[in-house]
Amino acid sequence: SLILPLERKIRLVRNGLNQVRTGNLDARVQVDGEDEIDTLALSFNGMAEHIKRLIEAQRELTRAVSHELRTPVARIRFAVEMMADEDDYDYRLQQVEQIDKDIEALNTLIDEIMTYAKLEQGMPSIEFEDIDLFEVLDQVAVETDALKTGKEVEVLPMPVPVTVEAERRYLHRVVQNLVGNAVR
Repeated sequence: SLILPLERKIRLVRNGLNQVRTGNLDARVQVDGEDEIDTLALSFNGMAEHIKRLIEAQRELTRAVSHELRTPVARIRFAVEMMADEDDYDYRLQQVEQIDKDIEALNTLIDEIMTYAKLEQGMPSIEFEDIDLFEVLDQVAVETDALKTGKEVEVLPMPVPVTVEAERRYLHRVVQNLVGNAVR
């Protein structure tokens, strides 16, 4: 009878669906033929793999964003605490400028989250430009110094200017991560 093999295949697909529904994103349905149920099983397996990749990407994004948000938030908190104990106007102004830069960094991060969402949809929006590498290194050194970590970040002058072709914010982020990890 043809009914028994079809029932078995339908049961396998239903079992796979139930496994994914209860959180097992590694569940796959065995495909051992070329009938309509096997085609459905192949579609299910492809869908399950796609869902798994999307969820992993979402988790990675959440980890990365929370990690990246901590740095400007920590600098803002530190600057506010320093301002509370400081009467010197110039120093307070300097801290306000740093807070403003960090708020801009938070806005940039939000823009990057949106860029990431566009990349996920297949719409890249990366703009390369020529960037003075020393400028980026120096900026990260100043920002790290503002955190008062007790560690000195020294940027040695380069014998010749070094220009790189990159997206400024991503280059800045890479250098900031390297320095942040080194400081920690």
